Amino acid sequence: MLFDEYLFADYSGAVAENQQRRAIRLARASPGEPPSVVEARLTRAELSADLLARLRDASRSGRRICFGQDHQYSIPYALAQELSVHALPWRHALQALYAGSYGGPAFAHPRFFAAAFNSWLVERSRTPYFYSATKARQYGLPNRDPRDGNDSAYRMTERCRPRSGSGSPKPFNRVGDNGTVGGQSLVGMGAILELLAACDAEGVRVAVWPFDGPSIKDAAYAGAHVMIEPYPSAVRSATVAQNHSSDALASTAYVRELDASGLLADALDLSGLEPAVAHVASFEGWIISHQVPTSKRSGAMSETLRTAGPLEHNGAQTARVPDSIHRRRVFLDTCVLNFMLDHGEQIHDGAEPPDSPDREDVEALRQIWLVGQRAVWQLAISPHTYFEIVRTRDAVRLSALDRWFQEVWQYWRSTVQGNEDLPSFLEAEEMRVRTLASGVLACLPDVSDRVLVCDALVYGCDLFCTRDRSTILRHRDKLAGLPIEIVNPSDWWHRIQHAGIM
Repeated sequence: MLFDEYLFADYSGAVAENQQRRAIRLARASPGEPPSVVEARLTRAELSADLLARLRDASRSGRRICFGQDHQYSIPYALAQELSVHALPWRHALQALYAGSYGGPAFAHPRFFAAAFNSWLVERSRTPYFYSATKARQYGLPNRDPRDGNDSAYRMTERCRPRSGSGSPKPFNRVGDNGTVGGQSLVGMGAILELLAACDAEGVRVAVWPFDGPSIKDAAYAGAHVMIEPYPSAVRSATVAQNHSSDALASTAYVRELDASGLLADALDLSGLEPAVAHVASFEGWIISHQVPTSKRSGAMSETLRTAGPLEHNGAQTARVPDSIHRRRVFLDTCVLNFMLDHGEQIHDGAEPPDSPDREDVEALRQIWLVGQRAVWQLAISPHTYFEIVRTRDAVRLSALDRWFQEVWQYWRSTVQGNEDLPSFLEAEEMRVRTLASGVLACLPDVSDRVLVCDALVYGCDLFCTRDRSTILRHRDKLAGLPIEIVNPSDWWHRIQHAGIM
């Protein structure tokens, strides 16, 4: 076997240290020991210190470690060209980005960096780069992809399918949204630089694949610890619930099993790429679980990239996603939007759920959002949702609700506009009138409820998610004949678990 120990971390881009400790998990394995999660709850800085100590101890005892953390290790080559760092070796390019010596703001957490970077680009008559579908106003960013999913948003490895067929990596320029890795990549790449510098200072040899050579058999890796980029969603079993621990365990188990079966060297080999493509991969890096198209198997990599297309666009495109996943469209009742606003930190940022009757639904929505990064749920709302929101009397809450609605509405509008199978909003109006006039929703006493459920039907939603127990949920048995299921958040999560979409 190539290695004596395997260490992989599920990472976190959170600002607060307590949230980092809730999210970061480190798993360890050896040839004779199956993967297990290290008990310590670590911040990013503490994780780097822990890895340094383990690498140091392994070097002293003559052991070799393969390790990594769950985020991108480099930026897309097209973005590097735009910033004039593409001709630099990977380490030097990252150093220029994090020092700001490339001429723009120094790379940092997106909350403090992304808006400044966009402004810097605009000042130079260039297109903004970063966006966020759910934290646009908080971060000062657009809520739709200004780059339209072009080459500057994706690396080559993201445009190639995982060998397992599972997982849909997100673009580097999307930050702040659940399931995206742009934020944790921005802080994680800086942490890698610091770890490598600390290892160099102590004489601990670490090579990073494929930046130090396309093949693990190259001289740069001989006798060194090797850092590689994992992608847990591509290797975790569909029967295992997704959480921070299971992600760390899945990455560790995958690499350990490849090494035990003698296949790891082949998985860490990009030597079959055409020279021009290999050069790009040596700057961008590669996810170990992703296919490596060679000239013999698929012609030029440029052709592979041309035909593959983006995995995601504005949070709405679902190209190359299995049909069984493609249809999962869920309509969110207005009360659920309110609930998500109230419990945003618990649902999206890992804060402790409340000790109240709401806890079950909060936990359900948090799990749903974790699964959603792979299951590609489409979330639907209605223009009528806004009419309900503006009835809010508290001015402060109305302002917050309005911002939240606008973010979700922009997402849903882009979904409708980008999907030829969905009716336009004008076409939907005619269908809405016919459906309401048919009387199929007459059992619902509230007219507003009828309109929202009607819109969910018009747009072919599979589920209508609500917490309205006094009206909609109370009468859902009378709607059982409709091609849509009325659920609360906990019901929704139970259906995901039953379907094994995790």
